Amino acid sequence: MHIITNETSEKHLHILKDLINKSEKILIAVAFLKESGLNSVKVDLEAALNRGAKVNIYCGLDFYSTEPGTLRKILILFKKCGDGHLYLYKSDRYTFHPKLYCFMKARTAYILIGSANFTHGGFQDNIEISTLEETAIGSDIYNKVNSFFKTIEKHSVEANELEISQYKRKYDII
Repeated sequence: MHIITNETSEKHLHILKDLINKSEKILIAVAFLKESGLNSVKVDLEAALNRGAKVNIYCGLDFYSTEPGTLRKILILFKKCGDGHLYLYKSDRYTFHPKLYCFMKARTAYILIGSANFTHGGFQDNIEISTLEETAIGSDIYNKVNSFFKTIEKHSVEANELEISQYKRKYDII
């Protein structure tokens, strides 16, 4: 296990870029998606998609911190480049607040869990801390993380223009 902070040369951004660039499958669950975060890793995500990586991003809409324009840009990127899916977590009962990144290549998974949202601040400027675990696909920790992603997918809708427009109306009021 490795500890990642933004106070060292191994900021979240450097770790994420490295893992995106070597992964065949990427799963991300975050409370907030901002354009600043997308801009930080867009080139890397595009390259991953173009080489055939599968990317699923699950995001929260609670607190109206996720930017509708960013959701649209991710949809465009996924349509243009390949096998990507953007899911919006929907629940009247629970607040969606994870910061979980899982990267897979061959039989290995790299799991980053901590406090960093998908924002420039989370990736680089804020005081953030996460753990990075390298484990085998099929290990206990991998199976629990994979199960978590399956559970949140059941409570999510795949993003589309209608869903984003409905969210944007509320976002603009707040």
